[in-house]
Amino acid sequence: MGGLADGQTVKRVNKALGLKNPVIGVRFLYFQEEYEANPAPAWNGKLTVCGMAKRALDGHIFKVAPENFGCPFGSYAVGVGQPDLMDRNGQTVERCLLYEDYGVARQIMEGMCFLTHDVYGLLWGPLEELAKADVAIIVGSAYQMMRVMQGYAYKMGNPRHLCSVGNQAVCSDLIAKPFTRHDINISFMCKGARINMRCDDGEMAAAIPVGLFGALAEGILLTLNPVLDTKQKTDLLARLETPDELGFPIDTSWTYSTKLREFLAEKEQALAARARRQAATGVGERIGGGERTGADERTGAGKRIDGEERTGGGAPVAVAEGGPAGLSGGENAVPRQDA
Repeated sequence: MGGLADGQTVKRVNKALGLKNPVIGVRFLYFQEEYEANPAPAWNGKLTVCGMAKRALDGHIFKVAPENFGCPFGSYAVGVGQPDLMDRNGQTVERCLLYEDYGVARQIMEGMCFLTHDVYGLLWGPLEELAKADVAIIVGSAYQMMRVMQGYAYKMGNPRHLCSVGNQAVCSDLIAKPFTRHDINISFMCKGARINMRCDDGEMAAAIPVGLFGALAEGILLTLNPVLDTKQKTDLLARLETPDELGFPIDTSWTYSTKLREFLAEKEQALAARARRQAATGVGERIGGGERTGADERTGAGKRIDGEERTGGGAPVAVAEGGPAGLSGGENAVPRQDA
């Protein structure tokens, strides 16, 4: 897998998130010869794609061929089977009454990202045990998915392609969409996934191309100390074999709230120091992006604000002709007075 997406990193993510099931991986097997040469045991019988995910979550490594797919739309999504035009453009699902009309169904199906590559089968298993994978899938609670997204945001910023409509959860949300868009995606699961994967009502999932998993893992780990409170860190330490198992110390003395309070105190001190300097010199400073004006340090004149002359301490200054409107000289001019 390369980079940080190695077995040790995957184990650290499992421990850091407190997952009850391992992070799993999916690999596309493009040719029948590649499928037959792979040493993983072949699955005997039919499964839905979400049923395949369940077996991988249970720790099994196995491969599936076209005849093992028990859900046509699942095989279409991952590219093992190819849908006909009515399936692809939404006419079929519109007749299932899952969407209000054909227009909505067509738009939904366009977003499913059915893979159009030529694939013979899939290899499934816990990610840390696979020599190679294309997509990594994490199944967990809503809180754990929050932590996944915090880790993603730490390294990669705002996700741009999140899409889940409660249908075709594993095959589309967790394989086709992240692989097509080369980005993270989340899933609220679908009815089939909740049945075949035996998901709790509060369980969700996220998936990401394996090439991005290392950065995601690093973000999850490096946001652990800022986000987790003392009890959560204590619980985490209890499930670690050694205190440094995650590659860095777990520090129970602070969270991001601690750092926020420290910064606000520093900011308050800086603003107080600026106010003291202004009071001593009569010179304004730019604070928090806004202009604060006092007397000009050299001439004692004020600064222009909104096109008008404002005066601070010191002698008044005449405005030359051609200055701001309404102060152009003549009887409106302010006479200069020598100090």
